[in-house]
Formats: sequence, structure tokens, C-alpha cells
Amino acid sequence: MSKLFPAKRAARRLAGVLSVRRLSRVAGAAVAAVTTVVLLAAPALAQVSVTPTAAPGLGTKVQNILNWTDQGALWASLASVLVGSMAWGLSKHFNNYGGAHKGQILVFGGATGAVIASLAPTIINTLFA
Repeated sequence: MSKLFPAKRAARRLAGVLSVRRLSRVAGAAVAAVTTVVLLAAPALAQVSVTPTAAPGLGTKVQNILNWTDQGALWASLASVLVGSMAWGLSKHFNNYGGAHKGQILVFGGATGAVIASLAPTIINTLFA
């Protein structure tokens, strides 16, 4: 059995620490913790309203953060739809069906993200009203 160089040994240790199984456990625990906190704090914050605008000075800081986050989500969704449609069309034109599929996923993901970002306050108000 040959000795491993220190860099290889460290790489193997790091690969063991960052295994998919371990990362999925940590991610699952994080999602469960966030969900628990949201469900416990939600009755205190039952009514949510978001106006997708990035104008400063529109009320409290928390409301501004919610407004900016909603606006950012809508901008990201728009960018996803535009870039995805361009990739979808060009890839289809040049017979690159893998790229066309990725563009299609970007378009539908961006559209879904825009719908969810727009309906998020209504969904939260309906669940906790």
C-alpha cells in the first residue's frame, strides 16, 4: 500500500466531508429549520403585501426589503425568459437540441418564477388568514 501525498489525502478527506448524502442531510435539516421558524412566526405576520418597486423611502425597512426582493425576483424571471428564449431559438436553428432543451427549461422556469413571485403575498395571506 503506497502512501498518499498530503494534498491527495486532504482531497480525499474533503470529498468525504462533502459527500452528496451528507450535503442532502444538511440541506434537509436547513429546510426543516427554516420551515419551522416561518410557520411559528407566520401568525404574528399574517398580512403580507408586496409592491414590486425599488423606490427608496416607501415605509419601514422590512417592507422595503420585501419590495426590493420581489422586484429582483421579477427582474431575474424576465432575464431568464429572455435569455432562455434566445438560447432556445438559436439552438433549435443550429440543430443543437441539448441547448434548445436548456433554453426551454430557462423560459418555463422564468415564467413559473414570475408567477410565484407575483402570487407569493396572496398565497401567504390565504394560508395564514
